[in-house]
Amino acid sequence: MPNILTTSANVSSPLLVAGPSTPSAYSTALYAVYGNPDETNAPTIDYEDFVTQLRSRMIASYAKVRETLRRGAKRNKRHYDCKVKPARFAISQ
Repeated sequence: MPNILTTSANVSSPLLVAGPSTPSAYSTALYAVYGNPDETNAPTIDYEDFVTQLRSRMIASYAKVRETLRRGAKRNKRHYDCKVKPARFAISQ
C-alpha cells in the first residue's frame, strides 16, 4: 500500500501478490528491492551525515517537484487561454 502515495495505484511486487509460499517470501521480495541488510560491505554512516544527506536529497527532490509543477501550470494556462473566447462588448453596454 505505500506505493499508492507515489503512483496513485496499489502496485505490489509479484511475490507479494502471490502470497508467501515460504515463510521468507516477503523478506526475499524486500531484499530484492532494498538489498540484504546482512551484507558486511555496506558503508557505515553516522547519524549526522545521514541527516545531512537526507536533507540535501529532500531539498533537491522538492526543487524538482516545484519545477515540474511550475511547468505544468504554465502549460495548463497556455492551453486554457487558447480555448477561452475574449469577451466582446458593444458600445452601449
